[in-house]
Amino acid sequence: MANKFKSDFSILICSPQADSEVPNEPNVYKLKGIDNLTEIDIALWKFFRTFNTSKPGAKRACIDLLSDTLLQHNAIITRKWLSNLLSNLKQRGFTTLGIINPQMHHQEELHAILSLFDGELVLSERDNANKQEKTLRVRRLSNQKYLEDEVTLIKEKISSQAQLSL
Repeated sequence: MANKFKSDFSILICSPQADSEVPNEPNVYKLKGIDNLTEIDIALWKFFRTFNTSKPGAKRACIDLLSDTLLQHNAIITRKWLSNLLSNLKQRGFTTLGIINPQMHHQEELHAILSLFDGELVLSERDNANKQEKTLRVRRLSNQKYLEDEVTLIKEKISSQAQLSL
């Protein structure tokens, strides 16, 4: 996606293999890992300096390192870092999605992080007639109307809807 949508998509990769496995592109930022949250902040500031905030359209950020950060840095440090990051993203008009595996953390730690977000969506799987079924449920969503019932996700319908929106 970084190669296909160079002007509309940027990615920050935090992985020891990033240098060897990910091609160098102007919209790809690489770090060795999540050991140093200050390095992540610096990389994000570099991104913000190059990002055109006046460009029309939705701005979305997806943070997919919350479970690893919480495991490595504990709830207090992760919450402080994430609170600052979310504030900076919100100031720049981003809608932010955080991904976390709830089975990896104690409930207190999990809720310390989840409470920073304006909403909570739960994606789960279950067996239904010997078939794996994915469902989506909105647990909470501030200042928005939403369907309170669980929704079954059907791959074919999602793929066709995604193609229509592109």
